[in-house]
Amino acid sequence: MTEMTSKVWNKLLDIELIIGMIVSIIIGIVGESLPQLYWSRMCWIALTILLLNFILKIWGKNKHSIKIASQWLGSLTLILIFNFLIYTTTSMLNLMVKPLVLVSSIVGVVLLLLVDIPVVVVNFPVVKNWFMRLFMIFILYLNYSYNVNRFLGTSGVIKAIIRSGVIIALATFILAFFITRAWQLKFQWNLKLGKSKNFQWLALILLLTFSVWFAFFNSFVTLAPSLADLLCFWQWDFSTFEVTLNSVLAAIEAGIFEETLRYLNLVILLVAMRNFKYRMIFAIVISSILFSLSHLGNLGISTFLIKFDLETTLQQVVYTFGAGMLFAVIYLYTGKLWLSISIHGLVDLIALSETPLTRIVSPLITDGWISAIIILLIPLVVALLMMTGKRKTFMGENVGRIIAVS
Repeated sequence: MTEMTSKVWNKLLDIELIIGMIVSIIIGIVGESLPQLYWSRMCWIALTILLLNFILKIWGKNKHSIKIASQWLGSLTLILIFNFLIYTTTSMLNLMVKPLVLVSSIVGVVLLLLVDIPVVVVNFPVVKNWFMRLFMIFILYLNYSYNVNRFLGTSGVIKAIIRSGVIIALATFILAFFITRAWQLKFQWNLKLGKSKNFQWLALILLLTFSVWFAFFNSFVTLAPSLADLLCFWQWDFSTFEVTLNSVLAAIEAGIFEETLRYLNLVILLVAMRNFKYRMIFAIVISSILFSLSHLGNLGISTFLIKFDLETTLQQVVYTFGAGMLFAVIYLYTGKLWLSISIHGLVDLIALSETPLTRIVSPLITDGWISAIIILLIPLVVALLMMTGKRKTFMGENVGRIIAVS
């Protein structure tokens, strides 16, 4: 990054900090008259953090140690603070100016695409420790796990898109480019297949064929009335499944958001263990554990016919580990993030298209834990097979290209 470009990003962040402080004060004053915005009282905490960031940033222009402290504070706090301010401002405008609710909501989600970029460019280069980098991605997960819009009373396709979080997922994808760049890496979302004697077209075809099959199997394992129905495409009955706009959008969101975060976790772990013999295996396993644990956030919610009580949530944590291993292998063998996003989206689309009528089918497997173990083991076995022989060697070659310094 040239000195001129650095000055531009720093100036943009200065402007965002000033605007953020002004917005915090406005929310603090106006929010008192809107009891629905009970969380708006946190704006004074936000104001304090923004002011401290601004002071340290200005002070740090001439003192290196202060600059480092400013970058660390900004890395740890600003993404969450800016998201909170956008979330609260959008909600406040939706309550106060109802005829413009759609406009304010669209502006809110567009801002999410933009405001965090200067934070990453200016502050993230200071984060060099691999554990803290993983923590930054966890903050990103917390930041974008909640939709910016509240009290959105409009209807139609645009409302569905805004409520779905697809734009938030796209914001994560865009931000991944700047995060990897801040850590002197390239955002390898579409790595070209390198010439190698270890690449196997048959392995790739079988891997992708299995992945598509698994997308259906993932749902049908709990619905099949017989063993033949469970194992075969042609005997699966999807006449009672219903693909809706909401299920499509939810699948797109999950595919983009979760696979982008997986990619970032993989890259961080691969770089951290670059001198370790089994770095690829450990990176795949650890990133899959992080992916499965992230589903603990579903505890207590009800969505798409599923009520996530403690047992159901723990079952999901178990079986998503296997899927996480599969998605990681798909990316590392192909170098194409869009492919793992597509497969992940297909898995979720089928799962989210189940209807009450679908569940009337008398299932072969009725125990949730048995289903969870089956859904865990089948993709896990395929992932482990991909991590042997020439396939493992080729993925290792891809790893070297993926984490090459930009």
